[in-house]
Amino acid sequence: MVPAAGTDDPPDFYYLAGQTRSDLMKIATYNVNGVNGRLPVLLRWLKEEAPDVVCLQELKAPQEKFPEAAIQDAGLSCDLAWTKKLERRRDPFP
Repeated sequence: MVPAAGTDDPPDFYYLAGQTRSDLMKIATYNVNGVNGRLPVLLRWLKEEAPDVVCLQELKAPQEKFPEAAIQDAGLSCDLAWTKKLERRRDPFP
């Protein structure tokens, strides 16, 4: 690994020898806090940042209400995976 050559890269950013910034995959995460209410903000952010992969958190929408069509209309594709909310318990070991 060699230090990054670009002046806009953080000093602790490293490339494998011979790679440039365009060779790298950009992975991002975004805490949406309500995907349907913040859809314009999300779409703008996706356009500006152009991540290769993005993980969305706090969608606050069931899968059937996720705006997949709007995401696809923006030229993006979706692979969706939902997790179930775990019930909090006073005694974690019953």
